Amino acid sequence: MSAINRDTVVFLFINGAHHVHHLILPALNFARIQDRYRTVLISGNRANSAIIRKTWQTFDRPDCDFFELPKPFRYWIPNYKHKLFPPPYSYWKRIQKYIRHAAAVVSTSHEAPKYFAQYDINIPSLIYLYHGTGTREYGFDPNLDLFDFLLVPGSYHYRRLQETADIDSSKMQIIGQPKLDWLALMQEYQPMLFKNKNPTFYYNPHWDMGLSSIEKWSKPILEYFTINTQYNLIFAPHPLLQHFKNRNGFIMNFKRPYTANNILIDLNGSAGLDGTYNAASDVYIGDVSSMVTEWVCHRPRPCVFLNSHRIDWKSNPSYESWSCGNVVTQISDLSIALETAAHTNEFQAKQESYVQRMVLRDDKSAAEHSATILFNFLQGK
Repeated sequence: MSAINRDTVVFLFINGAHHVHHLILPALNFARIQDRYRTVLISGNRANSAIIRKTWQTFDRPDCDFFELPKPFRYWIPNYKHKLFPPPYSYWKRIQKYIRHAAAVVSTSHEAPKYFAQYDINIPSLIYLYHGTGTREYGFDPNLDLFDFLLVPGSYHYRRLQETADIDSSKMQIIGQPKLDWLALMQEYQPMLFKNKNPTFYYNPHWDMGLSSIEKWSKPILEYFTINTQYNLIFAPHPLLQHFKNRNGFIMNFKRPYTANNILIDLNGSAGLDGTYNAASDVYIGDVSSMVTEWVCHRPRPCVFLNSHRIDWKSNPSYESWSCGNVVTQISDLSIALETAAHTNEFQAKQESYVQRMVLRDDKSAAEHSATILFNFLQGK
């Protein structure tokens, strides 16, 4: 990495695998459309590297340089802290001396400006690309203004960043959601997950325990599908729930006694990230994850949202996605909500309206938009 200089653009893949699908095609498109800048991809773990390499091969191997950082020594200890990957902060000290002379660094992490300040990195432009389309306050943090430029998914984020984070329109541009391009390019033959053709429900709780429904609702959901074997259940929480289980003090042990043939439990697999479960399911059960956008973009289908923290959500913009389905607050109302969702989608019109606001979709892919905009931004500096 010693040759990184003002003719280099660096794309950082040092967070979890759930970030990679959003950034890899913008990086590869950037390498493909121009030869003014060298394109460098830096990975922080093997799971990220596997996605990067497979996508690069499928995308006809554009000219770019790829580096996988070695794990910090302590993470060679088996099951060290039971984490799925080393935390990003463990890599910043190592990479800061290489990236500080680049033309630009592109990241999907809100924390990148903090590390630029900590290590006094002031030459590269710092670019942010959203890793999802969430509507929580987190996605509209005024500190996003510390980035030099933002690539945003749609008109909703563009407007709200102006109104609530006071970010000037000159610092951002709408590109769409590059992960949707990745899903279209990379999604392989759909595996048969169950030995039946019954309706399949996909439960995908968020990783943040202060927002997630998993603590209060996981047992009632598993019990419902244990009894109601006319339906299938994919029980696949966000992988960060497994990653942070020690920190949260939450035991992720759901396999017993829930071993029915109609229940698939996956606590840290890739199939929840690569669109496999999305494509295989008929009803989405969730809380605050931006996965709902991918769900509706794949095709509009019923959604059930679990209001486990009894939020007064209707006038709260952080819960904009809940307009896409039935919101359940009482566990006693769960069964009727699931039964209704199995037979009809009463929210299709609202779902289609939601997606139009959340994601730009036109005759050019989001990855192409992002690559072109990034190149033009650098040329105009």
